Amino acid sequence: MVDASSENKRHIALIGFMGAGKSCVARELAKRYGCDRIDLDDYIEERAGKSVTDIFQQDGEQRFRQMELDALRAALDYPATTQVKPKATIIACGGGTVTNPESLALLRQGAVIVYLAVQPERALARINDWTTRPLLTQAGSVDAVYALAQSRLALYEAASDISVNTDKRDIDEVADCVVTRLREAGYARLLA
Repeated sequence: MVDASSENKRHIALIGFMGAGKSCVARELAKRYGCDRIDLDDYIEERAGKSVTDIFQQDGEQRFRQMELDALRAALDYPATTQVKPKATIIACGGGTVTNPESLALLRQGAVIVYLAVQPERALARINDWTTRPLLTQAGSVDAVYALAQSRLALYEAASDISVNTDKRDIDEVADCVVTRLREAGYARLLA
């Protein structure tokens, strides 16, 4: 159940491996509950004026992670705290957001973290264009993608307040599960 420190958590952050459905589920939850939605990758691309792939290629992963941290700070500060009871913002994190300890600390402080779990083979089947996923293209093989997914698994599990398996579920079903788990865990106020 929710403890006193959880009252500071004003947002819902979706984490998980690429292809887990974070962006789609965030869009669906925002639509259902009239919440704002921030997709960290979209936010970064808009601010940088170039794609995530270009940022990785031209500036490197370290620069991207710094931009991601800045985007996360902005997302967690949104909407302005001067509102009497601001609605939660649904934040779709990048697959590697939890690899940055500073980003992870911010998430834990300001958001209920929902891990959307997906098997690597299912994730790969969902991704239509590998060229938009710089770590997939850098990995170079399916085995390397599996290794990347496996290396992050413990981070996702340790970071999450709630976990939802997305395998064999469509977006509506995943969104339904997220809502049910949020309510069961005492976070219904975020969707009110």
